[in-house]
Amino acid sequence: LTADEVVEKANQAAYYAGKDGRAAVQMTISDSRGGNRKRAFTLLRLTTQDGNQKFYVYFTEPADVRKMAYLDWKNVGGDDDRWLWLPALNLKKRIAPGDKRTSFVGSDFVYEDVSGRSQNEDSHELLEVTDQHYLIKHVPKKPRSVEFAWYQTWIDLKTFLPMRAEYYDASGER
Repeated sequence: LTADEVVEKANQAAYYAGKDGRAAVQMTISDSRGGNRKRAFTLLRLTTQDGNQKFYVYFTEPADVRKMAYLDWKNVGGDDDRWLWLPALNLKKRIAPGDKRTSFVGSDFVYEDVSGRSQNEDSHELLEVTDQHYLIKHVPKKPRSVEFAWYQTWIDLKTFLPMRAEYYDASGER
């Protein structure tokens, strides 16, 4: 398989397995001083017949983010529609389509990490094939639009599920 074919299969396995999905997520956000904040949320996904997707993230813990919700309507071939609901402020906030790289709830994740990065935004190179995985290097086509120079993913040889990802800056540092 070519790198592009592996990435397409991995995208299908990770984001289009079945018509819907549900995950209970526990997140720990660590700061540079050793402090930790915990987040718990439920992630729901629905794939429509036209291949578009709807993601709904509902926060359950801690109390200061309880009932906060994030909605992402992923439009294949177009910009995503995103909203954030902040119940404590009774505020519904639309997130600009180009704002994919803003921190997701104060973590190192960004909005794009929740709904997935379009495979067309990167060029892909197959670095290695073992009996366990494919190793793919991804280089952004628009490097100024992201804070990393490139990243690589290890994709399971049988299931095509991404197992690990590492991001690098221009000097090759993780």
